[in-house]
Amino acid sequence: MDFFIFIILNFFHILINSAVTRQARKSIITISLHGIRINTD
Repeated sequence: MDFFIFIILNFFHILINSAVTRQARKSIITISLHGIRINTD
C-alpha cells in the first residue's frame, strides 16, 4: 500500500516538474528573443 502511494506521489512530482520546466523554458526563450530584438534595433 505504501509503495503504491509512493508511485503516485512520484508520478505527480514528475508531472509538476515537467510543467514547471516547460513554462520556464518558454519564458527564457521569449526573454532571449526580446533581448535579441532590442540589440538589433
